Amino acid sequence: MSELKTMTASELIQLQLADSGFQLNAVLSGLSEEDADQKALDFAMSARESLVHLSECCVAFNESCEDIEHNWGTYTSSAATLADVMTEFSALRAEAVSRVSEDEKVIKAASAYLILHETYHVGQLVHLRLKMNPEWNAYSIYNH
Repeated sequence: MSELKTMTASELIQLQLADSGFQLNAVLSGLSEEDADQKALDFAMSARESLVHLSECCVAFNESCEDIEHNWGTYTSSAATLADVMTEFSALRAEAVSRVSEDEKVIKAASAYLILHETYHVGQLVHLRLKMNPEWNAYSIYNH
């Protein structure tokens, strides 16, 4: 009989980050520059706004790792295109993911700033994609 391995909190966070990253990439795949600013509802975020917000979440997480309290709403993107916003987000996210450790404070912050934000916005973006194209496969976001 094989021995059951217990996953550490850091390993679980990394697994969840891989899943939420897959979901983000899947829901954004194929979006055009023309689609970037469409909204499912007038008061909802567009794909571009969601990515800028998620970039700010990465900045906030990175600052929390340095014991700096983030001033929400201060982050702005210099990116001109959706592709540039995606590249900017990917770089900020990679830095954030690299900071994940076994430290309890970091684990909690990664859950709040990264995983929960990403999965929440994936849900919004799925709604947007379905509004733009009811034939879009919402199940394509799942990696398992």
